[in-house]
Amino acid sequence: MNREDVTVDGLKIVLSLFQKYKDEPWVLSGSEVASKVNHLVWCGRYGQLNGSDFEFGLKGGIVLVNVGFDKKLIFLPSPSLKMYIYLDGISLIDLDKLKIINSKTITISNFSIFHFITKTMKLSKPEVNFLQEFIDTVTFEVDRKIKLYESDKEKQLKELKHLQKIILNELDKDGNGIVDILEGDDDFIKLFRKHQSLIKDFDKDYINHLVKISNFLKTKRSNIQKIFSEIKKTNNKSQLEENSGLLKNQIHTYEVVLFHSLSMITAIVGDDLITVNEIYEQFDKLKIFKTDHENEVSLKLSDIGDKLSSLMYSINSMEMNIVNGLNQLSYLTQSGFSDLSNSLSRELQSINSSIDTNNLLTGISAYQLYKINKQTKGLIE
Repeated sequence: MNREDVTVDGLKIVLSLFQKYKDEPWVLSGSEVASKVNHLVWCGRYGQLNGSDFEFGLKGGIVLVNVGFDKKLIFLPSPSLKMYIYLDGISLIDLDKLKIINSKTITISNFSIFHFITKTMKLSKPEVNFLQEFIDTVTFEVDRKIKLYESDKEKQLKELKHLQKIILNELDKDGNGIVDILEGDDDFIKLFRKHQSLIKDFDKDYINHLVKISNFLKTKRSNIQKIFSEIKKTNNKSQLEENSGLLKNQIHTYEVVLFHSLSMITAIVGDDLITVNEIYEQFDKLKIFKTDHENEVSLKLSDIGDKLSSLMYSINSMEMNIVNGLNQLSYLTQSGFSDLSNSLSRELQSINSSIDTNNLLTGISAYQLYKINKQTKGLIE
């Protein structure tokens, strides 16, 4: 926050000073000002001003006008010249128009139509002190506002760091910098290699299909890790919450695709043609075999800069399409799913996988997609 850009309520300060000094002989009430200025009428910005528009004045030739949006301290260095300082949102730059020369002299500067002019005014010592107090109070309020801003900024930074720690610990419990779900061996490729001969005998085209699934999962893991690393750098609390929600969507997508990919291999091993073809058709419909989307994300992540949020929004709709599409697979609710699930658990144990099938399936079923909404952002069912 630049000190020169900070504004405060100058009208409030001036009115407070008037209340403080209103009984002094050098202070004029609004009606007293009006009686001295063109018999209650004076040409102002909004046409004719009358007595009710003058809040107060100083005998030396200073008037406070408060009408509509026209809130200004007017200086009258001569009967034919009006110079002013706007009070609504006054800054230290505005104060530069007013200079205290000595205990009885000030200068006031304004832009005219053609040039910048400065005029000198002779005032009484109390009036000069009044203006000095006004300047000091505005300066004090500006500095106070900056301190409050910096204090609030420091508080927000602490809250951000705390929230960041919670989110990072949730996704990376051991704190090694790698998203937990991505740690360990590539279980899909291990199971694929274990049964590649059987898969070839089942249908040699599925070797190519499963390689493409493997590439999709590999690229997805890489992108998730890159985005996780970028999120650690997020310096905005609301953006951190939103980006972490969108990252969880991607992790969820990865888990869903991984589960059904492992189920496909297990179904091939079990000669469950219906389940194999149901998963294949849905994968094909969702273009899982075409990794263009994930590859495009990889390219964008290589030069992400400060555009993480826009990238997160652009890929979120794809994540939702994949998840919603795979949720339509009917084999999950059929009577044979229990046997398939048990077979998958045994297969994973055979390759020393750390994946617990029941935990993975429970997590997938319980997850709520984080959805972007123009008015309301958050978790929705």
